[in-house]
Amino acid sequence: MRRRLVNGRSVFSPRWAALAATVALLAALVVVNAAAIREIVHARGDARRLARSEMGLRLEERAQAFRARLAALQADLVFLAESEPLRELPGRMLSGDPMVRRWARLNAEGALLLFLQAHPPLERLELITPTGPATIVGRREGVATVLPPGWEPPPAAEGLVATRLSIPGSAGALLAGWADPARVLGEGEDPFLGALTLSRRPPAEPREELAAAVRIEDGRWEPPVELWLSARREASEMERSAASLARGYRRTVIWNLTVIVAVSAAVALALRQMRQRARAEAAVEHERRVRELERGLLHSERLASVGRFAAGVAHEVNNPLEGMANYLSLLEGDLESGRADAARLRARQVREGLDRAAAIVRRVLAFSDPARSPREVVDLAGPVREAAEFLAPRFPEVAIVVRGGASGGALRVAGNRVALGQLFLNLLLNACEELEAGGRIEVELERTGDEVVARLRDDGPGLAAEALDHLFEPFYSTRGSTGLGLALCHGIVRDHGGRISAANAPGGGALFEIRLPAAGTAGAEPRAEGAPA
Repeated sequence: MRRRLVNGRSVFSPRWAALAATVALLAALVVVNAAAIREIVHARGDARRLARSEMGLRLEERAQAFRARLAALQADLVFLAESEPLRELPGRMLSGDPMVRRWARLNAEGALLLFLQAHPPLERLELITPTGPATIVGRREGVATVLPPGWEPPPAAEGLVATRLSIPGSAGALLAGWADPARVLGEGEDPFLGALTLSRRPPAEPREELAAAVRIEDGRWEPPVELWLSARREASEMERSAASLARGYRRTVIWNLTVIVAVSAAVALALRQMRQRARAEAAVEHERRVRELERGLLHSERLASVGRFAAGVAHEVNNPLEGMANYLSLLEGDLESGRADAARLRARQVREGLDRAAAIVRRVLAFSDPARSPREVVDLAGPVREAAEFLAPRFPEVAIVVRGGASGGALRVAGNRVALGQLFLNLLLNACEELEAGGRIEVELERTGDEVVARLRDDGPGLAAEALDHLFEPFYSTRGSTGLGLALCHGIVRDHGGRISAANAPGGGALFEIRLPAAGTAGAEPRAEGAPA
């Protein structure tokens, strides 16, 4: 290396300086290439070790998510077991009122169906009482539905895990749920891990493949969850990763890192903005649909209420109209025959029918403003006898006998006289239409403790067994009628704070029993008509 003196000092010439810089760059290049060759040699092994480590971490993350989903599902089942519809079902199924039992069962079935739809990992739910399963919901072809009693699960359900939870406040009642671990895991493919497998035995250690396995345990299920979550990847992918790493070393490290960092940041920012925008749009669309559904349901409910109300008014007004039509026919015959006394009697009966129809209209008007509905102390024998006398000319072949009513005010109740008259008119009319010529209806009135009891018994064919649980439901009829008469009777009794039940009498025929609080006792004040039950 040549030197020259400048002011007595030795310095390198520019040419030698350039040569030295070139040598240094070459040396650096040799070092970098040597390091690259060394890294390439060890790249496959390092990549395999790193891949196994990352596979283990990601697989453990999926296992933790699986455990969290199992725990969340267990917690949701506990919350369902403590919900009001399930806690009240065992007690209400013992009620003597069929409407109470039916609505309690429907509420429980609705709660179980909604829960099953919201939790895809669940295969079925059973509400078990001391007497056996009360309600079973499950999936048929992927659709949540109510299953019939005695339903047996298909053989494909053997891999399910179950849990049984006690329902608070109900002796012996249990909530049982069956879950599919594969559905809890979710999708079986992972972009990095590849195919995921759940098994009850630890997987074998592969020789040519990358694999990892994690054990999952949860003793709160039956049988206890003891599963192995495993993943496998082909070794050829790691070889391609090593080749990609070797090509990467042939690029400029600084520019490579700069581009990667810049692109990664831009992509991450863009993805974040896209996710936020998509979530906001989805939330707005969801709220819009919910509002539309709410408006539609409200409109449908209003239309249904108007229809039921109109049908009920038509049903109630039709009874006195039919009676007046019969009396007018008799009146015409009396006038033609010159029977003035009988004609005056028929005219009074027609006027009574008009008064009854007018009273029904007043009651309908009172329905819009319950505070205006007249309330008074009524001797229950009065409305019963008036209804019997009103029907006697229309059904002369049927004997209606009323017993009781001479107990010095013991049969008095607090209520609406018109509504009570309509109650017994509907019950007696239904009985008369079921009886043949020579039939008999007995109405027994008595005071029992703090209640006034009315029992209506006929000697007709009785009530069908399948109809007993549905008699008081709106639009249910076994005679092709509108099916509103007994539903209206149930509403009148309920509005007066009482109870009504139906059964077949021991000696044959139908037996209806009405219990109303006696006037002056606790619970005797009835609710205004139209008030919530």
